[in-house]
Amino acid sequence: MIVKKINPKKITDFNRTEAELELFAIFAVCVAGKGSQQTADKVNFHFREIQTPTKQLTPFEGIRAMKDIKVLSAWLQMTKLGQYTRIYNALLGLIKLDLKTCTVEDLESIHGIGPKTARFIIMHSRPYQRLATLDTHILKWMRDQGIEAPKATPQSQKLYKELEQKFLTLCDNCGMIPSQLDLEIWKQYSK
Repeated sequence: MIVKKINPKKITDFNRTEAELELFAIFAVCVAGKGSQQTADKVNFHFREIQTPTKQLTPFEGIRAMKDIKVLSAWLQMTKLGQYTRIYNALLGLIKLDLKTCTVEDLESIHGIGPKTARFIIMHSRPYQRLATLDTHILKWMRDQGIEAPKATPQSQKLYKELEQKFLTLCDNCGMIPSQLDLEIWKQYSK
């Protein structure tokens, strides 16, 4: 089984295999608050190809196997990704979902996954999603467009949804789908 590596510069992909979608969701959970390239390198190295003596496992099968033999926590420490408790809990919830059909609410119900990560997973893996990943880059861009926006992702669900609607209006004005504009803004503001 060939699983393409996560490339933060080409994050939108609506044709991922199940294993590639699993790897992307793991990346989305792990990248929160960290550099994207370094996190992608670690996720690609530690989760892309998990082998048993008899077969290669998908990323979620590997997590389930490590959980069953009680080494997942130690494995996460070995990755040096940080935030081990949050990532551990998020991964245990994530492996229970069908990533092709789960909703934002399904993802947000998992301890360790907030509105930004939930939307990031869906927006960059399914076409034409009307969602906004309100990270620091998007919020700065919105401020540059004259919209009053905080510097950090809003924790208030009401404020998040208000800002999300404003971002979606800006997408419409630019003639771009949210995942396209999100990636363009990230490229421009992450330099």
